[in-house]
Amino acid sequence: NHPDQTLFKVEKTSGKTEISKVDDSEKPYVIYDLLGGSPADLLLPDNFIIVEGQSEFEFFTRVIKRHYSDKPLIQIIQAHGDIDQTERTINAIEKVYTPLNNNIYGGRLVILMDLPSEQTKGGVEDFQKRYGKNNQIFILNKRDIEQCYPDYLDTDCSNWRKSQEEVDKMNGKKKKQLAKRVGDRITKEQFETEMEACYKALSRCWELSFSN
Repeated sequence: NHPDQTLFKVEKTSGKTEISKVDDSEKPYVIYDLLGGSPADLLLPDNFIIVEGQSEFEFFTRVIKRHYSDKPLIQIIQAHGDIDQTERTINAIEKVYTPLNNNIYGGRLVILMDLPSEQTKGGVEDFQKRYGKNNQIFILNKRDIEQCYPDYLDTDCSNWRKSQEEVDKMNGKKKKQLAKRVGDRITKEQFETEMEACYKALSRCWELSFSN
């Protein structure tokens, strides 16, 4: 932080290059990317929440910035699964969790997972037995976060909440765009009452943080 310094982020959205100013809440993510995206390189946030992929990352980043800026600073980590796949496996989550398991965050970090398919259900249950002893694992009631958004009609992207059939037709780019749209517009009340698993996961992450 320097009074005469301004940071900007450049990224492409829908084929267009966009430049936006980086505020204090976004700086940890810029540093995280510059360091190579390794959990070992993070600068000790109050806690971690591990989510499935890019859609969840974009959504939670915006919700926290808009409605919970007064809460403990947490770092959002993607499980590095392929967001274009309709089937996600527990291996992606374990890949991120393992480096953190033996450090100071082992009994604190929180994991939010999609509802497992029949093929991955056994792996998820085994994972819960090994790592879910401190109420740190939360599971959505649907296979994708797009099916958990509030039932709200948007003039630009139709209904926020999508059916399984609609989700299966979406690619990663469309999911990311929807996540940004919902994250930028969802009210605090909608989030807390209509996305209960997401809110409970965040609340537990704050509760287990080093600030409490």
